[in-house]
Amino acid sequence: STLPPTASFSGSVTVALHSDEGLEKSGFDLEFRCEEATPVPVTPVPETPVPTTSVPETPIPTTSVPVTPMPVPPATPEPVVATPEPIPAVALTLRNDGGRTVRATAGRLSDGWGTYPTAPEDRDWIEWSLTVRGESCVLQFTSFDVEESTACAYDNLEVLGSDGASLGKFCGSSLPPTLMAGGDSFTVVLRSDAGVAGSGFSLDFACL
Repeated sequence: STLPPTASFSGSVTVALHSDEGLEKSGFDLEFRCEEATPVPVTPVPETPVPTTSVPETPIPTTSVPVTPMPVPPATPEPVVATPEPIPAVALTLRNDGGRTVRATAGRLSDGWGTYPTAPEDRDWIEWSLTVRGESCVLQFTSFDVEESTACAYDNLEVLGSDGASLGKFCGSSLPPTLMAGGDSFTVVLRSDAGVAGSGFSLDFACL
C-alpha cells in the first residue's frame, strides 16, 4: 500500500498489472505528464574552401614537315601492234591457176573445166597442180568425179603435205574424207590419162 516513487522516463512507457488467484486489492491510480524534449542547438561548421591552383596549359609545339611530292613518271604509251589484214577467201581453179603457189587462208579450189581434159595422144597422162600456203589447213570436198580404177592407177587426184608426203590419192565418185594439212602448205595434183575423164572436183579449205 506504499506509493511508488516518482519516476521519469524518456521515450515510451508501458504500464502492466499482474494478478494471481489470491487476494484482490483496490488497484492503483497514477498521473503522468509528457514534455517535449528541448532541442539541442546545432552550431553549423563553416566550410573551408579548398584553394584551387590554376595550372596554365603549355601548348605542344607543332613542327611543320614539308611534303615532297613524289615524281610521277611519264606515261609509257602502249605499243601499237599492227593487226595484219586477213587474207580474203579466194576461188582457185587448176585450169586458170595451175602451176602457181597461192597465199590464202580460206577459199574454194576446183578443176575449173566441168569435165577435165584427157591427155593428148602423144602422152600417157597430163597433170595440173596448185600449192596453197597457209598454216594447218582443213580440206573438205564438196563434189568429186574422177575416173575410177584399181588403186587409182589411171586418173586420180592426190593431196600432198608441205613435206611432199601424200595425204591421200582418190578416184571414183565418192567424196574423199576431210583432210588436215598440218604444215605451212598443201598441194593438189590432178592427173588424167588419155582415156575416160570425169566431171572433176571441188573442195573448200580453211587455214589458221
